[in-house]
Amino acid sequence: MTTSKKSTPQKSIQMIALTQGASIDIFLRSLEKLRESDFPLGQVGALCSFAQHYKSSDVVKAHADDVTFIKEWDIVAKALREPYDKAELEIAESALSPASVWSAIIADRRLIYGRKSKYTQDYRVHFTDEQLWSIAYHFIKAFDDLMERIRPDVIIGFTPVTFGEMLGLEIAKSRGIPTLQLHSSRVKNYFALHDVVSGTSRHFYDLMDKNAFSAETTSIANAIIDEAANKGLVYEGANKSIASGRALDVVGAIKTLPAAAAKEVLKLADPVIRADHHDPGYLVPWVYTKVLQPLKERWIKWRLSSHPRVIKLDQLSDLGKYCFFPLQSEPEVSLQVLGRPYHKNQIELLRNLAASLPAGMKLLVKEHPRSMGLRPYAYYKALFEIPNLYLADVHAPSIPMVNASEFVGIISGTIGFEAVMMGKPVLILGHPKYEAIPGKMTRKCLNLFDMPGDIRALLTDYEYSKDAIVLFISALIEGSVDIDLYSNLLKKPGRHSFQDGRISEDEDLNKLTNYMIKRMNEVLA
Repeated sequence: MTTSKKSTPQKSIQMIALTQGASIDIFLRSLEKLRESDFPLGQVGALCSFAQHYKSSDVVKAHADDVTFIKEWDIVAKALREPYDKAELEIAESALSPASVWSAIIADRRLIYGRKSKYTQDYRVHFTDEQLWSIAYHFIKAFDDLMERIRPDVIIGFTPVTFGEMLGLEIAKSRGIPTLQLHSSRVKNYFALHDVVSGTSRHFYDLMDKNAFSAETTSIANAIIDEAANKGLVYEGANKSIASGRALDVVGAIKTLPAAAAKEVLKLADPVIRADHHDPGYLVPWVYTKVLQPLKERWIKWRLSSHPRVIKLDQLSDLGKYCFFPLQSEPEVSLQVLGRPYHKNQIELLRNLAASLPAGMKLLVKEHPRSMGLRPYAYYKALFEIPNLYLADVHAPSIPMVNASEFVGIISGTIGFEAVMMGKPVLILGHPKYEAIPGKMTRKCLNLFDMPGDIRALLTDYEYSKDAIVLFISALIEGSVDIDLYSNLLKKPGRHSFQDGRISEDEDLNKLTNYMIKRMNEVLA
């Protein structure tokens, strides 16, 4: 591996990583690359959040003596058996952003949703209020201890999805410590280390201000815009199978049952893994993904097929003027972090949106393909009770629906980015990365009282600017690194890949590590 000696900091750099599941392996392998280079790496700490992977990972075992670990499952176990000091918790939170404790809890589906929320709509919170506060209290104490031991110059992580990651980022921010989180750009296989959780990293704004992109970069950006307008965005890590529905494969399901049962027995035999609130086990996921979800999806599709408010693709012209709104799947970081007020509450958002449209304009809502088979029919029944709201065919392509719309409403999903590139006004209701696109193609609405006026202003002031979109995408390209994170480094099956095995894990890891050095140099300068 080669790195630039000229730009490498000279002082020893202490670091803490905020990881989830198998991402701890990527971080630890990057540490090995950093130590092989001339990067002056000092003490290292890491937060882990999945006991089973931690205990089985050879990479973790290899770094047991040179990295200080704290574990979310240990902190939760301690919080459930030991008291906490509410006054100390209040003092600790007063140094953080307002409501940081609740923001961290809401960000973590394992705390704020039910145990089966990944497989069915389950809004039940299985911790008491006191237990949630105790978890936050004991985490803050454990993380403070880690901070005192490591004294980090920088904190690196991934898109935060656990309470520990969110609280760790808040604590770092309160102490002026730079943070970097690896996010997908939703454009091809570009990933970037962002210096903010919500919205767009400052280094992208700097690149847009300089506007010194190569001809090759702008050519790629133009090609991306053309591709999005014709068939939508395809990005690395996207699930290949969900868009077409869940297959009911009885024979295949039966074949996988013995392995699932055996793994469940092994999990239950280990007291640490058995108690880890992150771990759903194997039998419950098997029952839902192999049997209940496919059956439920078919039943709901049958119920919806004859409903007068369900619009098929060939009926769009009969609908007249409409706003298109794609639902977010739940639970999902796009809701819990980037659209916090609407977690568990998209229905009320849609009720307000439908009542904020100009006279004669309808609201066309499209279910997220991943959510079909998870939500109960009662969810769609509640949608149909909203005047002026219609539901689109879930597996019909979104591009024609966007094209025929007057504008698109979005919390933070990728379709909003596609709509901008397709020349459609976009009303932004959360904190997506593409909110940084300059000009009058989008309008942000974070106050429901202002929604009718924001919609009118969006439609009245709208001006399409391909140059502005090229500027933003060019910044994404030059401020990111092109790696196959999910398909190559994390080895997740059934994901879109842009390298198709042409690049080895080691090559992708080298690229990621060099990019980490570049971004650390930038935020530590």
